[in-house]
Amino acid sequence: MPLTTLQEIASGLNKSRLQWQRTGEDDTRAGAKRHESIEACIDWSCQLLPEPERNLYPLLGVFPADFSIEAAKEICGISKDLLIRWIRFHLLTDVSGRCLLSPVLREFAARRIPDSHVADVRAGFVAHYLALAQKHNDMNRIEDRNCLRLELRNLHTAADTLREAPSDSAIADNLVWFGNALWRVPVGVRSENMLKAIGCYAAALKVYTQKDFPRDWAMTQNNLGTAYGDLPVGDRGENLVKAIACYEAALQVRTQQEFPMDYGHSHVCLGNAYAQMGEKERAKEHFRNAVEGYAAAGLPSEWEWRAYAERRLREL
Repeated sequence: MPLTTLQEIASGLNKSRLQWQRTGEDDTRAGAKRHESIEACIDWSCQLLPEPERNLYPLLGVFPADFSIEAAKEICGISKDLLIRWIRFHLLTDVSGRCLLSPVLREFAARRIPDSHVADVRAGFVAHYLALAQKHNDMNRIEDRNCLRLELRNLHTAADTLREAPSDSAIADNLVWFGNALWRVPVGVRSENMLKAIGCYAAALKVYTQKDFPRDWAMTQNNLGTAYGDLPVGDRGENLVKAIACYEAALQVRTQQEFPMDYGHSHVCLGNAYAQMGEKERAKEHFRNAVEGYAAAGLPSEWEWRAYAERRLREL
């Protein structure tokens, strides 16, 4: 076999690990066909599995990162015993009780998910991680933070998959859930999480129009503004301008008469944004509006927010 240059190796790996490295046509070794590429070698190994396992194994290609035994069972219908068997056969790796496909095995599996199963597996993947985001949504709890830390890459992919789906109000609602989870999660790369959240909110707003879903539209606008306000990359001033535009849009629906609590929340957000821009008088105006909104609501649940707005007024 002729020697391969480093440049050829790099070029081959950039295209596909599975096709690297192909043997020449004149290779006369016994069983040469199964050695002609990494893909052929893996395929030969998988063909040794019983047929039910050969059909199930590719479904693991839906996972972009390590995953739990529970996720494999719920999404792919794969039992713990099968996962342990595949780990023993080096078709899967055990990572502290979780399962991981190497990049080349993941590519191999993803290519072989049957067309008839793709939609169902992806839907199951999104549903599983949506439920997880909804269940573990309290970032003050260590358990919830640790769970989202472990599943962050899967959450990113689930959100991206949902954004590609045909949109309706149910999907928009789920996108907001993913956006909220990624906005609040205090682990991973903060900028990446925030940009994913912004993408989720923007996709939801294609469905949540001011005319058809006014309150949902206003809530999502406010969330989008908060995400822009917290975004740690890009021009800080431009991010705050975008945030302010979103908060002001939300107030087209969140009036003091109809939604006094929401009105107060949006004005608090505006007050903080203007304070960060150094415009203290405008910030004070919004904090005063927030106090009035919370007073109009008259609910004990809003006393803490009213106290916060009053404190911010004194600080300015």
